[in-house]
Amino acid sequence: MKKTLIVLTAIVLCASLLFGCSPAAQTPPPDDTSKPEVTPAPGIEGNAGENAAEEEPIVDDDASDPPEDEDYADDPSGAPVLVYMMNQDYVEVISDVSNPDGTYQEQLIYDAVVFVSAERRLPSEFGEEAATIAALAGVAEEDLTIYPYELPELKSYPAFRAEYMLGENEDSRYCVDVLIHIDGWDYLFHTETSLDWMEDYSDIVEDWISTLTLF
Repeated sequence: MKKTLIVLTAIVLCASLLFGCSPAAQTPPPDDTSKPEVTPAPGIEGNAGENAAEEEPIVDDDASDPPEDEDYADDPSGAPVLVYMMNQDYVEVISDVSNPDGTYQEQLIYDAVVFVSAERRLPSEFGEEAATIAALAGVAEEDLTIYPYELPELKSYPAFRAEYMLGENEDSRYCVDVLIHIDGWDYLFHTETSLDWMEDYSDIVEDWISTLTLF
């Protein structure tokens, strides 16, 4: 009888030990809610082909870098030049003229659609911005919408923005100009875009204007 009791006690003790060591008896695993949530990268859910088509032409970082110092080392005036960020892959240069009096003008076509001109001019008087732009554009002053404009990169310099139309009917072009005053010089940035393409390129033109600076 005593031997039977000892055997039963041993069996119960072993069962208890085995149950206590079983994985099922351990604390349940922590809730998975603490794991970081994985979200798709921007643009994954959309149609990449359609997005690319809408955003073209895109600004290329390498092509948009400001010119190096040596690009203007031979400028006889020693005055700053007007610099703007533009994807050079889409640029066709029409002319680039420097004059003995220190003025210069560069003209180009962007993506065979937008005409762009950047120039350094002899200074005009404050208050004559409308007359200056109207005379250069060949339009009447009353045909301009002109107002003071703060450039992100040139906040310390007075600048004026003008918007107007050139041409008629199918030759109509929408123009946006920015005139910048500094001591001794004026800088004029001019753009012309056909009305048929104005909406497609208006954001690109605004990007150029936002990067205007003197170098």
